[in-house]
Amino acid sequence: MGDPIELISGSKQESVKVKDIFDRCICNENVFEDKDAKILMFLGFNDQQIGTALNGLPKDAGFVRPIFCGLTEHNVNWPLSDLIKDLLAEQNFWSKKAKDKQD
Repeated sequence: MGDPIELISGSKQESVKVKDIFDRCICNENVFEDKDAKILMFLGFNDQQIGTALNGLPKDAGFVRPIFCGLTEHNVNWPLSDLIKDLLAEQNFWSKKAKDKQD
């Protein structure tokens, strides 16, 4: 059997610093908001485990992959809303760069 995985929701905590979400670990509350931006943050996973998780996601055109990220010294003190904005900007940058390369 593999290692246990703990799911922590950031829903309704956009103004809270990322580190405080983890410190408070409101894990047992079933809080979910269906939003356009889906973020999946890996904490404490090695490269093989992350690769296994990524490779296990559906590859069909109807599945929108979440934005993947990790916790860094840089983003740990940001409000979650700022992290989401930064990740979306980075995703847009790389998507545009890939589109420009195709054209």
